[in-house]
Amino acid sequence: VVASCGFAAPTSEPTRYLVSFKNVGDMPQNGGHAVVMRHLQRQLARQLGTLKKVLRKTDDIVELWIANAAAMTLTPAELKSVAAMPEVAAVRPVRYRRWIDRDIEKSPVQVTGRAVQWSVAKVGAPEVWDQLKLDGSGVVVGILDTGIAAAHPALAGKTLAWKDFTKTPKFEPYDDQGHGTHTAGSVCGGDGVGVAPGARLLVAKVFDRSGGADDAGLLGAMQWVMDPDGDPATNDGPQLVSNSWGSDDTTDRTFWTAVEAWVNAGILPVFAAGNNGPKGKVGTPGGFPHSWAVGATTKTDTIAYFSSVGPTVWDGQTLVKPDISAPGHGVISCSTSGGLVSNSGTSMACPHVSGLAALMYQANPKLTIEQRSEEHTSELQSLIT
Repeated sequence: VVASCGFAAPTSEPTRYLVSFKNVGDMPQNGGHAVVMRHLQRQLARQLGTLKKVLRKTDDIVELWIANAAAMTLTPAELKSVAAMPEVAAVRPVRYRRWIDRDIEKSPVQVTGRAVQWSVAKVGAPEVWDQLKLDGSGVVVGILDTGIAAAHPALAGKTLAWKDFTKTPKFEPYDDQGHGTHTAGSVCGGDGVGVAPGARLLVAKVFDRSGGADDAGLLGAMQWVMDPDGDPATNDGPQLVSNSWGSDDTTDRTFWTAVEAWVNAGILPVFAAGNNGPKGKVGTPGGFPHSWAVGATTKTDTIAYFSSVGPTVWDGQTLVKPDISAPGHGVISCSTSGGLVSNSGTSMACPHVSGLAALMYQANPKLTIEQRSEEHTSELQSLIT
C-alpha cells in the first residue's frame, strides 16, 4: 500500500493504480439507495476535481465512487504527486488475483425428472413454496461471478441485466468457467434446482476462466450492480448480492467501503466464507463485520472439511464467523452444457442463503439490514434447520 506520506519504488513505465481518497463526512446510515449514491458520487467528484488539477488529465480515470476511489495510469512523477495530496488515503498498483477457488469434487450428474435437489430440500425451501406460497417472486438478486448460461432450461428468462467486466467483454450473457451458472442455479434455478425460483438476477461477469480479476474491475462490478442504469433516482439495484468469491487475506480493506455502501443502501451482502479448512480463517470481504459469511455443511449437517472458520478480528473486536452455514458439499446445480453438475465449496453454500434471503424479502419487502442482527440470522437459521 502506498500511503500519502510515502510510496513504493515505482517502475520506469506507467502503471495502473488504485487511488483511494479519505472519506469526507460519514456515509448516510440507512439513507436509502438514492441518498447513499449521491453522497458517494458528490464526495468523489470533489476529490477528483483536485486530483485532475494536479494531473491535468482525465482520459483514463475510472471513477469508483462506491469505494471513494479511482483507477488510473500514472507515471513515476505523477505517482509521487498524487501520493502527496492531502486528500489521498492510499495509492497502490491494481492487483490481479484468483478470487474463486478451483472446483472441489466436481462431477457431471445424470438426473431424470424434475426432482427437488437435496440441498434445496435441506434448507426447507419446498415447505416455504407450498405452505407460504413464497418463491422469491419480485425479488432481485445480484451475482458477481464467472457469468451465466442464461439459456439453461432452469435459468431461462431470469437474467434482468448483464454486464461483462473482463478484458474482452461481450454484450450477451455467457459463462466460460461454469462457476457462475452453478451458483445462479442454486439461487433461483427452476425444476427443483434453486431455493427461490421466482427471483430474478442482475449478473456481472467479473471473473475470467481462471476465476481471476483485478480489484479495480471488481469494484466496478460492485458499483454497477448497485446501480445498473447509472441513475440514482431509479432504484434498480438488487435487494441482496450473492458473492461466491473472496480472498484468503483476513485484513484487506479494499472492499470495505463498497460493502458498507451496499448495506447503507439496503442491499444485503452475502459472501462465501472460503475453503481453507478448519485451520484457515474466513478471509475478506466475507470476514468484514458488515458482511454475511456463509460456511458449508454436508448432507448429514456436519461442517464440510474444506469450510473456513472464525473468528475474525477488526479494530480490536473479535467477531464470530461464519455468520451462518448452508449445504455446500456435493451440491447439484446447473452446468453450462444445459444439464446438471455436482460441485462443492462455500461458493455452493452462499447462494442457498441468498435464495433464503430472497424468500424472506418477498415475505417482507421492507425488511431492513441490521449488522449482526440476531433476529434475522435466527430466522434464516430456523429455515435451514
